[in-house]
Amino acid sequence: MNELLIKSDGIEICSDSFGERVHPAILLIMGAQSSLIWWEEEFCQRLADTGRFVVRYDNRDVGRSTIYEPGHPDYTFEDMADDAIRVLDAYKIDQAHIVGMSMGGMLTQMIALRHPDRVLTVTLLATSNFAPDLPPMEEKVMDYFSNMEAIDWTNEQSVVDFVVGRSRF
Repeated sequence: MNELLIKSDGIEICSDSFGERVHPAILLIMGAQSSLIWWEEEFCQRLADTGRFVVRYDNRDVGRSTIYEPGHPDYTFEDMADDAIRVLDAYKIDQAHIVGMSMGGMLTQMIALRHPDRVLTVTLLATSNFAPDLPPMEEKVMDYFSNMEAIDWTNEQSVVDFVVGRSRF
């Protein structure tokens, strides 16, 4: 594992990598409020051991990347999709296999639409998509995440309760 702090356009993105840069790249994008460590080191190393260069990173407002005032993000999903391109640029990767989980899957789809020349393949895990003919997200999940403004992000127990609660789905 090799950590790289990427500074670009006034933000900082924490990332790390596994394997050799000469191998085909896999960019792993995790979901909302989930640090890069959710892509476990053993998993990343096993991918790298198959001849891949694996990169994982913290989205904004997560882990060691730029944090904003709770409840007042100063960015969009499009900005977050472009962050993935910033990561690829920092590692000098022209094209990558992009793997997104949950919200990371939505970002992966946006990357494929906004930067198709940078994407070799798309893999989506536990996510939704932009296809109108597929079933929508369950209402209980939408209700849970639509009440995020009520969370006291300065209170550790409040945050713990939220994170544990989201894992029950």
